[in-house]
Amino acid sequence: MTVASGLLMVLEQAPPATASSLVLSMVDTPNTSFDRIFATDPAPAAARWDSIMIHHSGQSVGNAESIGQLHETLGYGGLGYHFVIGNGNGTGDGDIQAGARWMRQMDGVYARGAVSIALVGNGDDAGPTPAQQASLIRLTNALQKQLNVGAHRVYLHREVADTTSPGRLFPAGRFRQSLLAIPNN
Repeated sequence: MTVASGLLMVLEQAPPATASSLVLSMVDTPNTSFDRIFATDPAPAAARWDSIMIHHSGQSVGNAESIGQLHETLGYGGLGYHFVIGNGNGTGDGDIQAGARWMRQMDGVYARGAVSIALVGNGDDAGPTPAQQASLIRLTNALQKQLNVGAHRVYLHREVADTTSPGRLFPAGRFRQSLLAIPNN
């Protein structure tokens, strides 16, 4: 119980993101280019990534750093996701944070070869904010184009694992309609 209390305290404090994560504010700049997220070392290669997986963080407060601290205590070696999209509680609503696993082109902890995107929040309690939804669609579409990932290779975590993530209140139908049809994949 002490460990659980300590983890909740870490999440409640939700420190701001550090310079080690790339933050894109999508709320006020709908025409922002995603070029910066593809400036990784090594460069992203379509052959490296075969799918995209959507998650929720399971916590109402957080950002890449606080979730990374929690993941560290769970033995994941830091943030297990490639991207985190804020809900306004710990980072800006709709802000996209690219974590170290993406910047170094490393597998996430949930699926080999899948780019992992987590929405801050618990999708069983509340759906994503409109800003989160808009950023998720823009980020997913940019990744689809760059990595040649068709809509049939974009998964909700619950479709491949025994979990409800990204939550029962995630607008799956609307999200699916926003995905790009990428030929020949």
